[in-house]
Amino acid sequence: MEFEVLENCSGFCPGVKRALRTAFDLRINYPHREIVILGQLVHNVQVSSQLKQRRIRTLDMEYDDLIRFMHLFQEEKTMYVYSAHGHFKDLEDEIDPTKSFLSDATCPFIKTINDELSTIKCDGKKIIYIGDKEHIEAIVSTRYLNSTNIQIVKTIDEINLNTIQQPIILINQSTYPIEDAIQKINESNFKYGLEIYNHFCPYLKLRIDNIIDTLHLYDVYFVVGSHNSSNANMIFNYLKSRNKETYLINRPDDYLDLDFRDERYIRKKAAIVSATSQDIDVCYTFRDILDDLW
Repeated sequence: MEFEVLENCSGFCPGVKRALRTAFDLRINYPHREIVILGQLVHNVQVSSQLKQRRIRTLDMEYDDLIRFMHLFQEEKTMYVYSAHGHFKDLEDEIDPTKSFLSDATCPFIKTINDELSTIKCDGKKIIYIGDKEHIEAIVSTRYLNSTNIQIVKTIDEINLNTIQQPIILINQSTYPIEDAIQKINESNFKYGLEIYNHFCPYLKLRIDNIIDTLHLYDVYFVVGSHNSSNANMIFNYLKSRNKETYLINRPDDYLDLDFRDERYIRKKAAIVSATSQDIDVCYTFRDILDDLW
């Protein structure tokens, strides 16, 4: 089997690059100060290791637990860093700027989304948010909406549209496509009005488009990314939906039990792509590991 890294389908997006630069530059500029990331900076085990090597701590906990923790245990003279996934003012309110220092690694695209959500007029409307209710982006972004009438679902199929008798505001997490939801609402002849805010990440869309251009060239795909990375799972699920043999790799030993010398793999070509939160150098590392296995 041949393994090839697709460079235009791999590597960090600008938002992740900015988050890493923010954290790493803080260590360079403040070599002796305590630096703490509020939540995972990005969903990437290699990045977590790099942060530890630079003596940058991560408070890896649920968002509401993070708020409670900061209320009780804020450390003086510590540099706190907001993660790339965004934050709401409820976390800001728990940090006394006279005691600590703050830096913001929020992805600019996520910040733009949240600024827009804060301006939406939600009165008398049902908000359907397509995303993962346990993902920090969904948790934070929905708090910018001035409404309690919010339902977070992974697909529109989880909702009985016939029970809704008020206008719908349809919003999506940046790693969840929204087109299927729009189509199904329109096909249901929903008559109360539909307001759409499509926030699908343009860099993830470009990556998917580039992958689509390669589907006729490769038999097997390896997606390098964390198992809890929303965009890694989005790429993985898309490839599976196109009936491609696909594997999600997070650590080097994820698929050591696969025998690529099996006869069915001999003439196949494999592409290695990555989540937008994954460094392209890691893709080449995995390629070398797979070559050794072959």
